[in-house]
Amino acid sequence: MTNIRYYDNNTKAEFNGRIYYLRKSQGYYYSPKKTESGVKGCDMLHRMVYMSVYGEIPTGYEIHHKDGDKSNNDISNLECLSMEEHREYHATHISEEQRKRKWENLRKNVRPKADIWHGSEKGKEWHRQHYEEMKDKLYEKVERICVVCGKTFYTSRKNIGKFCSANCAAKGRRDSGIDDIEKICEYCGKPFITNKYQNRRFCSRKCSANARKSEIETRKCKWCGKEFVVKKGKAKDCCSVSCSNRYRAKQTEIRG
Repeated sequence: MTNIRYYDNNTKAEFNGRIYYLRKSQGYYYSPKKTESGVKGCDMLHRMVYMSVYGEIPTGYEIHHKDGDKSNNDISNLECLSMEEHREYHATHISEEQRKRKWENLRKNVRPKADIWHGSEKGKEWHRQHYEEMKDKLYEKVERICVVCGKTFYTSRKNIGKFCSANCAAKGRRDSGIDDIEKICEYCGKPFITNKYQNRRFCSRKCSANARKSEIETRKCKWCGKEFVVKKGKAKDCCSVSCSNRYRAKQTEIRG
């Protein structure tokens, strides 16, 4: 067990002769670094505890609290993870309350300050310099493989597209199922999955054909006597425009 002494309602901690102060907004304990020229930077308690046992922390690695409790800085609760592993863990093991708090902080504090800085002369100058440094790389042609058809295509580095054409992009979206919804077949009543942008009414061609058959009827042309097929409820008495014109002319003649 690590010899850490907490006091003043756990707002302070003592380890190896140094005093660490709790930052309530973060939950971590910090101790100022004292140099000949004055205070410079801070050391974090959990990192110093880990280094007291295992030595220096490799570049690109961070110390993680296994149980998620930042106040539990015992060596048994600490492990060394790469930055990628550490961030991935916290991204997937965050409570809904923590997620809401982070987004609220981002909306109220971070973004407004970022907008002010990026709109300032200093921010604009930084963007100009950054663009000059990166423009050649941004427009450099790179080779990519289309994830749908497998063809090789070339695009600028700043374009992160995965498809060689609009057709492949559309097919990729359809295949992903992101736009799929459930509908009820208007003929058999069974549920089926379809793209929300497709005006499908039936689950299969068989149901579609049966529905069309159920919606039509056979009538006899009032002019020539031939049978013809028409949709139910449609006001149509003749099999063709020619027969319709002749029939109407005859009816007018009779009425006149």
